[in-house]
Amino acid sequence: MKKSQEIIKPSNKSGRPSIVCDNRVIKIITDMLILGAEHKEVCKALGISASTYYKWRKENKKLSNAIEEIEHLQTDNVEKSLYKRATGFWVTETTTNKSGESTKERYIVPDTAALIFWLTNRRKDKWQNKQVHDVNARPLVKRNVKRFDGHTEDE
Repeated sequence: MKKSQEIIKPSNKSGRPSIVCDNRVIKIITDMLILGAEHKEVCKALGISASTYYKWRKENKKLSNAIEEIEHLQTDNVEKSLYKRATGFWVTETTTNKSGESTKERYIVPDTAALIFWLTNRRKDKWQNKQVHDVNARPLVKRNVKRFDGHTEDE
């Protein structure tokens, strides 16, 4: 019997058998999410609709907390990686050839795009990625443009 068939609860109703969100289903969901699956992929693997998935998530505190914890850990890992890319880091590279293995240290230079992304999101007050234009501002220099008739525009 397949794992997906083991989690299906028989029903007296006609139609599609229902799946119970028990500890085994929660483990399947969390394992898939830890491996990087998206919510829609989890739904497809379990044979449930997205509405059922989000209903379970809303009603089952254990599932909700587990998913929330996984999402926080994933976000923390991405933040750490982004910070490393923005500031530069050392890596150890191992190469294998006929004479054996050799290792060497290599510095990965900071990535400008990562720097910009980090600063515009962490220090919005200093590093806005937009320009503010005041359309009602008066020009700093008085215009003194001569028209064809010899008069200036300001006259």
